[in-house]
Amino acid sequence: MSHSITRRTAELQGEVKEINIPKDLIPAKISLVGVPTNSGAILDTVARALQKEGNPIDILDSYRKQAMSADYLHLLRVSMEFCDAAYLSGEE
Repeated sequence: MSHSITRRTAELQGEVKEINIPKDLIPAKISLVGVPTNSGAILDTVARALQKEGNPIDILDSYRKQAMSADYLHLLRVSMEFCDAAYLSGEE
């Protein structure tokens, strides 16, 4: 079982959503620029990139579960937390 870092995201209808980032996460090295904006495309793109980096299934499951636990904005926040910030803008 991996330990995780918990980050709070913006309040959603009075409820604070947290993002648990596994300590053994290998961030996905992808840009979300140019990815279709539908939630399924984002979810699939980030999950595939996480798998390509060699993350174990428990991290992929954690990403999917957290990303789908709230609204679209939360999906984007979770996706960005699981990606390497240097690659997010597309200017890697």
